[in-house]
Amino acid sequence: MEKNPREIALDILLDIEKNKIFSNTALNTGLRSNQFMSKQERAFITRLVEGVVETRIRLDYIINSFSNTKVNKCKPLIRCILRMGTYQIFYMEKVPDEAACNECVKLAEKRGFRNLKGFVNGVLRNISRNKDNIKYPDKANEHRKYISVMYSVPEEVIDILEEDYSPEDVESIVGAAFADRSTTIRVNRDRISVDEFKKGLESNGISVRRGNYTDNTLLIDDYDYIRHSKENIISVDDIRESLVQDIQIKPYNGLYKVYIIDEAEKLTVQAQNALLKTIEEPPEYSVIIFLTNNADIFLQTILSRCIVFNLKPLRDDVITDYLIKTYKIADYEAKVCSSFAQGILGKAIRLFESEDFNGVKEAAVRLVKNIYSYEIYDLIEEVKMISQNKVNINDFIDILEMWYRDVILFKVTKDPNNLIFKDEINYIRKSASKSSYEGLE
Repeated sequence: MEKNPREIALDILLDIEKNKIFSNTALNTGLRSNQFMSKQERAFITRLVEGVVETRIRLDYIINSFSNTKVNKCKPLIRCILRMGTYQIFYMEKVPDEAACNECVKLAEKRGFRNLKGFVNGVLRNISRNKDNIKYPDKANEHRKYISVMYSVPEEVIDILEEDYSPEDVESIVGAAFADRSTTIRVNRDRISVDEFKKGLESNGISVRRGNYTDNTLLIDDYDYIRHSKENIISVDDIRESLVQDIQIKPYNGLYKVYIIDEAEKLTVQAQNALLKTIEEPPEYSVIIFLTNNADIFLQTILSRCIVFNLKPLRDDVITDYLIKTYKIADYEAKVCSSFAQGILGKAIRLFESEDFNGVKEAAVRLVKNIYSYEIYDLIEEVKMISQNKVNINDFIDILEMWYRDVILFKVTKDPNNLIFKDEINYIRKSASKSSYEGLE
């Protein structure tokens, strides 16, 4: 069964709470793992997660005012659920208090805390009934604690600020964090001009304004995901600025200057010609390495002046181990990326980081996991969703083939260790038991 937005938000908050992961990292990972949610659902999750994190001290103060068990004594899951419910009651006007309470009770029961759902229900409903009568710290007599609770700022931070500012100024400073604000981005002008980047964002419906303090910053609003890239080439200007001119400067510390041009097949003919003189008579301290999966694209004048090394593809298990150890991803995710990468580590990394590929994978796995429980209507809706999200149908079919390869392998061997989707063993086992060899073929 697919998770609803509140469940996903709870998982993200638990990741932050238990594993001490930065909230932006946990949020990005959670959203990336659920690509096929609507923009509204992702906005709800983002608002809820960021809101709970930003107002945690105030939320805990409110909960402690109505709960005999203090927040820091609650189990992490119950603690996060209470914070989620309290945040919705106080800060999310479009969510009825009744819905906030009911959904949190359902979450507690669904996650195995059936015996605590009465506790969750009682605390949140009590908060809802008395939300206009909460007694906060007295501003005149407990100014430090008042600012800490009302703006969710640790008292230690307030102590530091009050060394240089008056209490009134401190309150203005910490209060500014809760004002609506645009996202500030900085443009790398070595790669693209500010105006060109701005036009690209605006063409995707994003509101863009110039920054206030430096000429390479932009302020953006009304965006979901940002997808913008320069033309997919390495131009003559790129080569002249980053290599031809720079190579004339001797190294300061080491004996050599090494230039690595990745995806060198993207070099235009003009860019290759601009390199010709440099690689004919390179400085003795320089090394230039072209990385490419298509050497035939190079001019013969370039190839004749290079030593060509043909690198063998890496084994799938080597790539899988690297992805698991480096990116801490699930075994089956790493295996899927490795199988698609055809021995190229960089391609496997790009697939793992690709929003589109992860979306295709999630859609395909969701379909095969639920195929036996779906009614015709559900299948039609699933196909519509796949169509609306413009899924790459070839990748989609490849993932289905990998899944049923696992089903056949498990049906024959009963051994889950060699499965790509090993983490989905219960669904693989169910599919193998329901399918005949003839049906799978």
